[in-house]
Amino acid sequence: MQKKRILAVLAMAGLMALSSHVQAEEEILTDNLDASPIQLALEDSDYKAKVEENFYGKTKNLYNGLAEKGYTIELYHTNDSMINFGGQLSKTSSVKSMSLLDMSITLDTERMGLWKGGTGYILGETMYGKGLTESRLGDLQYVSNIEVTDERTQLSEFWYEQKLLDERIRLGAGKHDASVEFGLLEMAGDYLNSSFTLMPNIPAPTLPDQAIGTWAEIAPVDWYSFKTGIFDGGSRGDDLGFRTAFEGKSGYVTFFQNELKPSIKGHKGSYIVGSWTHSGNLETIPANEEDEVVFKKSNYGLYTAFQQMIYKEQDTEDQGLSLMGQFSWTPSNRNEIARYYGAGCAYKGLIPKRDEDVLGMGMALADLSPKYKLAEGLQNEAAIEFFYKFVLNDTITLQPDFQIVLNNGGSEKTGFALGLRSIISIAPKSPERI
Repeated sequence: MQKKRILAVLAMAGLMALSSHVQAEEEILTDNLDASPIQLALEDSDYKAKVEENFYGKTKNLYNGLAEKGYTIELYHTNDSMINFGGQLSKTSSVKSMSLLDMSITLDTERMGLWKGGTGYILGETMYGKGLTESRLGDLQYVSNIEVTDERTQLSEFWYEQKLLDERIRLGAGKHDASVEFGLLEMAGDYLNSSFTLMPNIPAPTLPDQAIGTWAEIAPVDWYSFKTGIFDGGSRGDDLGFRTAFEGKSGYVTFFQNELKPSIKGHKGSYIVGSWTHSGNLETIPANEEDEVVFKKSNYGLYTAFQQMIYKEQDTEDQGLSLMGQFSWTPSNRNEIARYYGAGCAYKGLIPKRDEDVLGMGMALADLSPKYKLAEGLQNEAAIEFFYKFVLNDTITLQPDFQIVLNNGGSEKTGFALGLRSIISIAPKSPERI
C-alpha cells in the first residue's frame, strides 16, 4: 500500500507539473472543436488531416514543449509472449506472457532554468504475468530479460547525475540499475536472452532489484573512459533501498571499468574491460556431501566485452553489420557459473526502406563450476538466439524471437522457445531522440 501511495504522489506531482506548463498551449486545441464531425466532414474534404493535427500533432507539440522546458515523460509497455517446446520443468508446450510497464520522468536542470549539466530521473515499474523459465524451461540464463519471479509494482529508480568540464566528468548517486553502467554493450540490448544484457555471473543490481549506489565516469578523450561505482549488495527493488544500503549485512558490489571507443575507417566500436568485488560472507560450493562448507569474506570477478561494426552501408551512420563478444570469469569454488562466453552478430537496415530494423543471432554459454557440476550432476548450458526486430514507427516495435537451449538448466534436455516481443511507447519521442 505504501508503494502505491508513493507512485500516486509521484503521478500527482507529474500532473501538477504538466498543468503548469501546458495551460498556455491548450488554447490552440479549441479550433473547430465546437463544430460536429459530420459538419466538418461536409465542409472540408481534408477533415481527417485536421483531426490528426488536432488530436495527435498538438499532443506531440505539447509533449515536446514540456521536454524543451526540462520535463521528459516516457511510458513504455514491453510484452514477451512465448511458447516452449520441451524443457526441464515440463515437456508440455504452453504459451506464457510476461509484461513490463515503465513510467519515467527525466528532469533537465539547464532547460528548467537552473544549472547546467544536471539530470534527475524517476522510474516506476509494474511487472506482471508469468515467463517460460520459471514455469516450463527451467533454464539457467532466462530466455526473457524482463521475466521476474514475482509480480510487483515499485519505485524502481530515483537518482541524480551531474556532468562537469564539458561532460568529461559524470557523477551520479541514487537508486539505479547497475547493469546500465557496467558490462553492457549497446547492441546487446536487442537480444531477449538475459545473458546478453547482463553476463550471468556478474552480480550487478538490476531489474527487478535495482539498488542504492553511487558512480563516476571520467572521459579525458572521446575514445576512452574510466568508470567506477559501488552499490548495495542485498537490495530489493520493491523497497526504497535505504534500509539495506546502510546496514551492510549483504555487503557492497564495487565495479571498475575501462572502455575504448575507436572508430576504424568510420566503423565504430566499443571495447570494455572490468572487474567487480562483492563484500560479505559467501558459502563455498562443496564437491560432495562430505565436503565442509567454508565461508569466504568476499567474491570477485573479471569481465571483458566488445562490439565492432565491420561493414557500413554507404551514406549511413549506423546501418550495417556488427559483431560482439563477451567473457566473464569468477572463482569456481564460490560461483555456480564459473565462466561465461557470449557472441553475436546483427545487421541493421538489411531490407531496403527498413532502415531501423535489426536482424540478429547470438550464442550464450554458461560454463558451470566443476564442483557444482560434480555435486549436482549437471552440464554446461548453451542458448542460441535468432531474432528480427521490426521498428514499425516511433510507437510500436515487434520482434519475433526463437531460442534453442542446449542442456536446459544443466540437464541433458534440450528446450525451445518461440515468441514475440512487442514494445509500445505511449508518449512521443523526446527532442533528443527525434
